[in-house]
Amino acid sequence: MLKKTINLIFFFFFYFVEMSYSYNAGYSCGFEPYPDVQKVHLESGRKIFSSENTDLIWSFDFQGKLYGKITILQEKEPRLIFEYLDVKQTCSLKSVNPLLVECWIGELNDDNKPDIILVFAGYGCGMASELTDVIFILSKKDKYSFAGIKTIGFGTEDVIHLNNDKKPEIVHSEFIYGKSANNKQSHNYWVYTVLNIHENELCVSQAYPQKWIQYKSHNNHSSAICLSNEDKAKLWNEQHSSFFLKLSDK
Repeated sequence: MLKKTINLIFFFFFYFVEMSYSYNAGYSCGFEPYPDVQKVHLESGRKIFSSENTDLIWSFDFQGKLYGKITILQEKEPRLIFEYLDVKQTCSLKSVNPLLVECWIGELNDDNKPDIILVFAGYGCGMASELTDVIFILSKKDKYSFAGIKTIGFGTEDVIHLNNDKKPEIVHSEFIYGKSANNKQSHNYWVYTVLNIHENELCVSQAYPQKWIQYKSHNNHSSAICLSNEDKAKLWNEQHSSFFLKLSDK
């Protein structure tokens, strides 16, 4: 009886260790498919005020000298207010979980003006907690525009240079449940899609095909080989809804 109990303890111990490792092995989303590329330099914003039932305010500098501010208004319909020099613009957060957890500043569209990346927390537990809404505030001549994506585990490693054109690419991550036609076994996959920043908009890159990486119980950075192109297209069409958030700005 004692031996059986000890064996069960060891079984569950190693099971949970393995599952924990498996869960973490998939997460620096965006790094796995492009491990050797250059990352875009981004500076971090600073939270300067926060209250549970009121506003959330972040400040930022750009190249060490310019000042701006992001305010999240916790109203019935939450709003984002962006202020930079004489620019002040508002964006509705109706379709976004309005808990801002990260703010990054960099040069994303080659006009020597600061562009802002805002990462909003996911909701739920387990893998659902890694779901993130990301808003890009992109310079547009004398004003700014707002663009957003729904992704998983977004971080600075998802803003990269895949070539030498000085224009950053954004890596979108999605988790797909699937069954290959070849061996009839169920597998799960990370699917990475490269997005381009074209002036003040985001669009799916036509230059880089999607990368599918099978989710395993150990580190795995290799493209999935058990799916045909037809399998991938079928799974993607069944489960993917949209890359982009619907945002309205004023």
